[in-house]
This record gives sequence, C-alpha cells and structure tokens, in this order.
Amino acid sequence: MRAILGIALLAGAALVGRPAAAQPAWQSYTNAVDGDRGAVTCPVNDAQTGHFYCLALDCAEGGEIGFKLMIAGGGALPEKTTARISVDGRVAGTLSLAQTAAVNHHEYSAPFDPAAHPSLVAAMKVGRRGAITLDPGGLAARQEFSLSGAAQAIDAAMRTCRMPQAAVPPDNPVARARAEVRGECGANTSFGAGFARRADLDGDGRRDILLDYGAVSCGAMASFYCGNGGCQRTIFRARADGGFDKVFDDVAYSITPERVLRMETHGSMCGRVGAEGCVLYYTWRNGRLERLDRQP
Repeated sequence: MRAILGIALLAGAALVGRPAAAQPAWQSYTNAVDGDRGAVTCPVNDAQTGHFYCLALDCAEGGEIGFKLMIAGGGALPEKTTARISVDGRVAGTLSLAQTAAVNHHEYSAPFDPAAHPSLVAAMKVGRRGAITLDPGGLAARQEFSLSGAAQAIDAAMRTCRMPQAAVPPDNPVARARAEVRGECGANTSFGAGFARRADLDGDGRRDILLDYGAVSCGAMASFYCGNGGCQRTIFRARADGGFDKVFDDVAYSITPERVLRMETHGSMCGRVGAEGCVLYYTWRNGRLERLDRQP
C-alpha cells in the first residue's frame, strides 16, 4: 500500500490518494497502483489535516503476507521500533517494525512470523477492540482500532497471500512453543525451569517432551495460561525419525510423567463440582495416549 495510492476496495469503491473518510472497520482492498492486496483498517483519516493511521495485513501480488503500518502526522518516528498489539485489553502479540520508503508519511513493515503471529491473528479475528502501542518502552504512542469486519477481511488476505516458511524447524516443539508464547505475551516473557521437561514417557527409549505453561510469566499476568481447571500442558512424543507428535494438549493441575500418566484436574472432568478435583489416568497404546476408565 505504498503511499496508500489507488486503493480499490473489493466491494467496488475506488479510492485515490488516501481513503476519503475514516475506515474504522476492517476491509479487503487491492491497490490499483502497485498491486498490493490484503486487509486494512484506518482508525484515523482526517481529510482536512492530511493525518491518517492505517494498519494492514497484506502482500504484494503473489508475495508473502506481512504487517504494514502507515502514519501521517504526529511528528518524527524512529527508523526501527517495536509495536505491541492488544486485543480487548490483553497483549496479543508484538511486531518488529522497520520503516520503508514512502512519500509524505511514515510506512513500517513487519514480516509475518509463522511461529509467533498465528495466535495474534486469531485473537484479532475474534476480538472487539484492538490497540497498537509503538515503542512501548519509550515513546509509547498508542492508537486504538476496531476489529469489526477483521475476521472476514483477514481470512481473505490469508487466502490471497503466501505464508512464509516457518523459521523454527518443525521438529523443535520447545523453540516453537517459546516463540508462540513470546508472540502472545510480548517482550517481558520469562520461562521457569519447569517449562520444558524431557523424559521417556512411553518406554520406547526416546526422550519425549512435557510442556508446563504454568511456568510461564507473561509480563504482569503470571496466570495467563492458567485457570480454574489448572494450567495448559502439552506432551510431544518423540518419533524414530527425530520428529515429534503432539499427543496431549489440555489444562490440568499436574501431570505425573510415568508409564501411566496421572493427571489431576478440575472436578467437572469426573462429573463433580470443581473444588472436589478429579484424577485421570492415561496409558500408551500404539504411540498414542488413551484415557483409562479407572485407576490401574
């Protein structure tokens, strides 16, 4: 959307120069000048002053999808900065922005990270209000935007644009999980010693992985991945070829990593009230976890 020229909305309205009026809702667009296309929202667009603020998820024709931020007015901005995006009051992800050539406005771009940004996009699609904070550790310039229409427009952009190759190898689930958490929590994320454990859970001689998201400190929200039913826990079974299969992903108070896994969880899992608690047992069959009807 270079210089925001020639944007033609898929609905059929042709816009030249800048959108003629503020577009608080997300819309699909195709740029008639350079062929860029994707999803865009412009919460600020003042025709009298020439000031505008637009956030897009788009790509060049046939290119990879990425984030774009376009700002006119408001003074000087750094060449590179970080942006924190919140959805309905909760941090949903961060963008590493770099300025690109533009005329009479600031234009930033950030590549789409397939390890960290899917959760950000998912939150934007179901949320009601968003906010983007530029340079949260310094300038802290905040702009709110609506998420009305985001799901439809973003889905169309994801279908139109190519997804970039994952930067984290698919056989490194711990690194991938850490990247996803940082994308959701932001720069102040920390991981306790118990976040990732390696152990042979199924007795095949290979070290499996148990992730405990209760060990994540998500900035000021220490219990971001925990609730009444416990904390999110994920198990990856190691394969002979060096890869991993996700075999368990649910909330629990605790999991005892033995041949028969003992899981303490919310009482509702056993048909009780939550405070009474529930203990479930799982065993391995053909490389998968199966729940037992009773304690072995």
